[in-house]
Amino acid sequence: MEEKAIVPIESAGDSLVRLAIEKGVDVDNLQRLINMRNAEIERQAKLDFQYHFAEMQSEFVPVSREKQGYGYKYAPIELLQKTYGPLIAKHGFSYSWRESSVENMPDWKRCILTISGYGYSQENHFDIPPVERTKQMNAVQAVGAMSTYGRRYSFISGFGIIIDDEDPDGRALASDIETLSDPKGSDGKYSPLVEPTEPAPKGDGTRQEMQALKVKLFDIAAMKDEDTDVFSPDQKKDINADYHPGGRNLEPSLTDLEYLRGIVEKWETTGQAIIERRKALDAELEDGFNLAQDKVD
Repeated sequence: MEEKAIVPIESAGDSLVRLAIEKGVDVDNLQRLINMRNAEIERQAKLDFQYHFAEMQSEFVPVSREKQGYGYKYAPIELLQKTYGPLIAKHGFSYSWRESSVENMPDWKRCILTISGYGYSQENHFDIPPVERTKQMNAVQAVGAMSTYGRRYSFISGFGIIIDDEDPDGRALASDIETLSDPKGSDGKYSPLVEPTEPAPKGDGTRQEMQALKVKLFDIAAMKDEDTDVFSPDQKKDINADYHPGGRNLEPSLTDLEYLRGIVEKWETTGQAIIERRKALDAELEDGFNLAQDKVD
């Protein structure tokens, strides 16, 4: 049987560059045409990436928590990789992590996830505060724990993973938000009920953004100001009550997304206001001490 030669398909950008060379276009104009061609290739690669990424996400199923921590369960990174790895590869994607320092926070670590496929890559990162060492944990293990947390969080947000049954992974990172285990607020009540809209379609980014906002809310609850908690235990309960309006978990919907954005902004602003008030009070106390000292002298 006679073999047929495979004829490569020439893109519009390639045709334009070839024609320019044949016509003897000057170097500057040729460079501009090459830049246009490269921009076209990158744009098409991004479109291919987004299309296949959405196709992949449509096959994702929620993963359940199975690993036992101290008073809680969570979904470990090895379970996430085992569950979603085959689908990620099937749809033509690969991923990798790298780590870096965080500017002005020498004890923190930044874990960066790069997802690649179809000639395009996108990144997201998660910043990890220092992990408090236990009696059974040495310094090397503490650093390793920070990497594990960073990989889990960046994987969940990067791929838009849904953890079944209200995932409390944040508790594995910060023991000081254990008070968030009760969905009721400090007054023993839930936040006012928010009626969800229709579930958001998979692949539109709603699930991803809500997961990232949820992680941010846990981080806000664990905020510290010079090693001192910003929020009281009661305030942490109120933060959690906001995440369970009417006693239910937020759903991936446009209504709940807007609601979650609002409570993240609310508690972020409240936390910063508390820090500012503390600084102002500290300044007043210092001024008062200096004034008293001057009188003594």
